[in-house]
Amino acid sequence: MKGFLDHFRNQNRSQSTTRSDLTQCPYCSMQCTKWLHEDRGRFAVVNRTVSPNKEDPVTGGKLCVKGIHAPAHVWHNQRLTTPLLKSGGRWVPVTWRTALRWFARNIGGLQRQWGRDAVGVFGGGSMTNEETYLLGKMARLALGTGISTTTVDTHVFGSCGLSAGFRH
Repeated sequence: MKGFLDHFRNQNRSQSTTRSDLTQCPYCSMQCTKWLHEDRGRFAVVNRTVSPNKEDPVTGGKLCVKGIHAPAHVWHNQRLTTPLLKSGGRWVPVTWRTALRWFARNIGGLQRQWGRDAVGVFGGGSMTNEETYLLGKMARLALGTGISTTTVDTHVFGSCGLSAGFRH
């Protein structure tokens, strides 16, 4: 029996893999690059970590606190991975198609009741000028928000990287 268990344990270790992907941090317009590492055992993910890209010409291999901890919310075991709609006072998982149809049906009602500009669109500090322009254009054309109140703010408030491409 001991030989069987040793064989199984060694087989499990021999089939573990490590994957690393170079990506960009989403928090600000610096677009720092970093490595995401994932260690997998035979049956499950064992460990996930982030490390700075030492060859990044802008940051020289350094990341801010948000950048180094950014993936924690993506990998959190309580992260929502499906849309939810409220039904009977409870949040119920629905398909993306159902959620988008609900949004399309109800956005018009909100705008009829509260005015065209009752709907806002948020962007982010990492958006380019072109992306911010397209976000504002989508708000005006697809959502029918008013041209007179168009405000595109690309400031990143301090160093916290809050939503910066703002349309209200």
